[in-house]
Amino acid sequence: MSEVKGCDEFSPQNTYGTYQIEQQLNKSWTEGVGKNKTTIYKYPILNSYIVSLKEELKQYYNSYLLPKIFEYELLK
Repeated sequence: MSEVKGCDEFSPQNTYGTYQIEQQLNKSWTEGVGKNKTTIYKYPILNSYIVSLKEELKQYYNSYLLPKIFEYELLK
């Protein structure tokens, strides 16, 4: 959360979830042409936190939630 509070676009009056942080605060742009395009992030540390959080959530979903969903036949 300290990385989010350090962003120029951060507003203390707003409540931010991960979606809002990614859409409103995690600013990026592309540089280069063709195969040499690279994405540059204004806050690279914040972006790395978001990427690692998504990976950990994906692992949690696959390890803990998905087996229960199939066990109780919520998804066939």
